[in-house]
Amino acid sequence: MSQSSPDLQTAGPVTATTATEQADEGREGRLQWAYGATLASALLLFASFHPLDLGLLAWVALVPWLYVAATQGWRVAFVVSYAVTFLYHLVGLSWIGMVSPEGWLITVFLEGFYGVALAVGALWIRARTGAPLLAVLPLLGTGLEWLRGNTPIIRFPWLLLGASQHDRTTLIQIADVTSVYGLSFLVLLVNGALVDAALLVRARVLAERDLDARDRRRLAVYAAVPLVLLASACTYGLVRRAQVRDALRPGPRVLVVQPDFPQNLKDDAAPASALDLVRTNLRLSERTLAHRADEKVDAIVWSETMWPWPLPDLRTDAGRKGWYRWLSELPPAYAELVASWTRQLQALADRTGAVILVGAVDRGLDGGPEHNSIYAVAPQAGVVARYDKINLVPASEYIPGKDTLLLGWLHDLVKSFVPEGFTVFAPGEGQVLVQAGAHRLAPSICFEISFPELLREGVRQGADALVCPANDGWFVRGGRHEEDEGWMRTAELGLARDHAVFRAIEGRRPVVRCVNRGVSLVVDPTGAVHHEVTQTIKGKTRYVGVEGAFVADLETTDLRSFYVRFGDAFALACGAAGLGLLVCAGRRVRLAPDPDAPAPEAPATGSDPSQA
Repeated sequence: MSQSSPDLQTAGPVTATTATEQADEGREGRLQWAYGATLASALLLFASFHPLDLGLLAWVALVPWLYVAATQGWRVAFVVSYAVTFLYHLVGLSWIGMVSPEGWLITVFLEGFYGVALAVGALWIRARTGAPLLAVLPLLGTGLEWLRGNTPIIRFPWLLLGASQHDRTTLIQIADVTSVYGLSFLVLLVNGALVDAALLVRARVLAERDLDARDRRRLAVYAAVPLVLLASACTYGLVRRAQVRDALRPGPRVLVVQPDFPQNLKDDAAPASALDLVRTNLRLSERTLAHRADEKVDAIVWSETMWPWPLPDLRTDAGRKGWYRWLSELPPAYAELVASWTRQLQALADRTGAVILVGAVDRGLDGGPEHNSIYAVAPQAGVVARYDKINLVPASEYIPGKDTLLLGWLHDLVKSFVPEGFTVFAPGEGQVLVQAGAHRLAPSICFEISFPELLREGVRQGADALVCPANDGWFVRGGRHEEDEGWMRTAELGLARDHAVFRAIEGRRPVVRCVNRGVSLVVDPTGAVHHEVTQTIKGKTRYVGVEGAFVADLETTDLRSFYVRFGDAFALACGAAGLGLLVCAGRRVRLAPDPDAPAPEAPATGSDPSQA
């Protein structure tokens, strides 16, 4: 017969009032824990990415959230998980609000459910199977991150945990095997191990028991597994980076042009603004080439939609007829102006011997829908290729549910939020390679830098370099060449830059970013960044809100990485394992003993074995 607690013996009977007060105190304590964990994890996750970019915090950012979710009940776990994910995305993706406040809020609302699936799913598996978070969290979380970037309704692979480690140069070399998902796996693994250790210690404290030998072995495993995997990843990074450096060979010479055109001027429909846009890009191109007249370039790259009119794609009868029909619908003087500047663009290609990659909207002149496109204008040949953007920006360039019975309402709702200046485009049909001298370039456009599988396809088809023109004028506020007042950049610019680093490592090909207002750059196959356009203003180096151009001699490789060969095999394997764990949890299959249960006590010496 167990004895009562001394406190209860002396305190007398518990009245209804006392019980109510104790319940209120318990609820208040749970709320304090929930609020504190939500705030702590949301702040740590936000700080792990741009603009603060404190990536080391990601290794512990999930611990407050998961610890409270594991100890305060399922309802609290659900609410805290949604709140943490919603809040850090709300702030971390606030730059979307500069373009579409509605699109920003819709995206953040949907992202919140990812946090619920991650935390509640992992803790449910742990409770029903005994598998520790050390194993469950990275498998389930990596699979969920892959889904975030590949779900048809909203394909938005931003703020993936692994991307926070972009400046760990040695560690991130594993991306040529796992893509960014391998880094997310490691970050989730470390967070899971820390929470496992905290829960084990908590269980012993509540039971008023010391850690026994089995507990110490568990803690050793929680420490050893992450350390071994991190050491292995770093070792791979050191060896692999040296191999890539040895495999470098000369690639194409590329002229990258960065204008500084605020979005309000770019969207101005007046002919004067369109002409200013064209003149600026031609001036920067010709001025840079004049200073390097003895160096022939293979390609000239302009930013996304830098050509304000469609270009004449005369390779087909439909394209030829569409071009002349469109010209005929313009006022005669304006039509001649457009034709004149189009001839000047062709003359630049003829004079330099370089193919020009220039962004424009195709206007559906060939009888099809409109596309956000990159045209390749070749010397003496005109337009020889056109790449149409495949992965369109959700809730702006692309609206899910069109012409479908179940999602037609969603299409109509989201379309009503699309801001002025955006056209709803049709997606492109596939990758296109552009010949530039002896080399081949694989273009992508702006937002597509976030999709590893898409840029991988260019390498699979034989590209020597990946070229991604973009227009980030949407995410920079301030006038042209403005020095201080009213000028602002957003976190989007840094996040896109980080994505370019991962894409270069995954494919082991150089990545060229050519961006209106900045940041334009080259990332080599080891992930090192070169050739950013800069300007010194009042003693400070500025990368954004400046115009300029540079010529880059790219280095490339002939390597075919594991990721190029097998794509998202790692992420899919993690997702399959996570799904398997969910099935085991649903069927209550015990995969391991309760990770917090103490070892059974040994029977006392001389006691009856049958009673023990």
